[in-house]
Amino acid sequence: MKLTSILNPDYIFYDLEGTDRQSIYLAMVSQIIKDADLEFDPEALVADMIEREDLIRIPYQGLALPHLRIDRLNDLYIGVGILKEPVRLKEYDMTPTQVVVMSLVSENTSDVYLKMLATFAKYLSVPENIDKLAQCRTPQELIDCLNRDNVQLKKDITAEDIMSCPNDVVTPGSPLRDALDCFVRARVKCLPVVDKHGILLGVIDAASVIRKSIPEYLFMMNHVKFLSSFEPFDRIFRGEYSQKVEEYMTQPKMMVSPNTPLIQVTMSLVSGEVQTIFVVGEQKEYLGMVSVEDIVHKILRG
Repeated sequence: MKLTSILNPDYIFYDLEGTDRQSIYLAMVSQIIKDADLEFDPEALVADMIEREDLIRIPYQGLALPHLRIDRLNDLYIGVGILKEPVRLKEYDMTPTQVVVMSLVSENTSDVYLKMLATFAKYLSVPENIDKLAQCRTPQELIDCLNRDNVQLKKDITAEDIMSCPNDVVTPGSPLRDALDCFVRARVKCLPVVDKHGILLGVIDAASVIRKSIPEYLFMMNHVKFLSSFEPFDRIFRGEYSQKVEEYMTQPKMMVSPNTPLIQVTMSLVSGEVQTIFVVGEQKEYLGMVSVEDIVHKILRG
């Protein structure tokens, strides 16, 4: 099924002008509401849309994906906006936005919405494809461009659609301090350990680092309320320059391919089998990782 089969040319907008989210989103929402003959306050919808974006805080990189779920809708409305000039919509965005794919989602169209979102996100993750759409001058040209590239609506949501792709990785020979810095910078609890070719060798997690610094006999005690020493933390401070990541590295509990269905990933996470699943390529090259937080952010509130 082609992606273009669910796009309405009337909701494809070119040379959108504006210097902020509010003006750009309002122009798109107002036109969609007018053309679809919907009885909604466009300013209220945009305010809710921006509030949701600020709550989730997912940085955009050339492509913006604002959306809003509305229980009074009976259909899925997808607007595609090409900005006249790229605009940094949020202060924490990685790059200015050139393309906006906006969705007004009804209760019974969530599945199609997620597949459309995954399809657009994958296609436009290639900068050259963003440039292609930006160079089109009419809605029909954009549709023809997507058809020429044979962009198909995804049949299933998979691991690659929801995985996080942090740039922070460490090697076995990295000092422990590098891993500690990455934990803070990336706001993650574990990190992939890779070789110079990006092949996943293992994982280092913050809890294991702390646990290893605590004497084993303390875990055998029934009561630890009397403890007040910071000695375990002192051990970490003293060793973070001399100790290597390989001293704390363990094997990943689960690795999956990018095309692993979402339901399989979800079941493994919610069953308590693992807390983090690593996504790897055919040669075990590290691609990303998936946690429950990713499912909440990108599926339940994506």
